[in-house]
Amino acid sequence: MGLARGGADDLSRLTPGDALILIYLGLFSSGLTFWLQQRATAVLTPGAVTAYSYLVPFVSMLLLFVNEPQQMDWRWLPGSLLVTLAIVLLLRRDVTQRRAAAARNSSAESPGRS
Repeated sequence: MGLARGGADDLSRLTPGDALILIYLGLFSSGLTFWLQQRATAVLTPGAVTAYSYLVPFVSMLLLFVNEPQQMDWRWLPGSLLVTLAIVLLLRRDVTQRRAAAARNSSAESPGRS
């Protein structure tokens, strides 16, 4: 992004701290997030994992609102509402699917009952 927006001059002004943050965000944080999502898929459904992955930008927005409320304005509202709606819909679908699976399993276990 630095080359596209500002050229090599802006990149030459990176401090070692900036480079460490970029390495952290690019490798460690992204890699850890990917690993956690892979592990979570074994326990949760893919819909729930996807819903929880939407929480990261939403929590970031909430932290921005708490720490720097002057940065918040109406342009944040549509995106935050869409992210919230996506989380709710994914979790709702997941709950519906789990209930249907539980109902199928309970009816399969007790064939004598109707």
